[in-house]
Amino acid sequence: MPVFLGQGAMSGEVTETSVLVQTRLTSSTELDAQGDLPVAAGMVCFEWIAQEDFSDAQRTPFQSATDTHDFIVRAELTGLRPNTTSTMR
Repeated sequence: MPVFLGQGAMSGEVTETSVLVQTRLTSSTELDAQGDLPVAAGMVCFEWIAQEDFSDAQRTPFQSATDTHDFIVRAELTGLRPNTTSTMR
């Protein structure tokens, strides 16, 4: 079964050197009859960079997205450089 980030990724609690990120795995990018995105189990990691070519990428450990946390996975990205734009995927 394919797995999607139907709700995208979110970030918050940003400091000069860290940010919390989260996503929720879904089995579709389309709403079901009840107006919800169906959830999906799977494995997630976050990758972040300060260079557009991902040549300096860092990655979190893989985590399981399970019903225990409503298929939401959260991680803290640390070691960010102040006054630098970073990209996360």
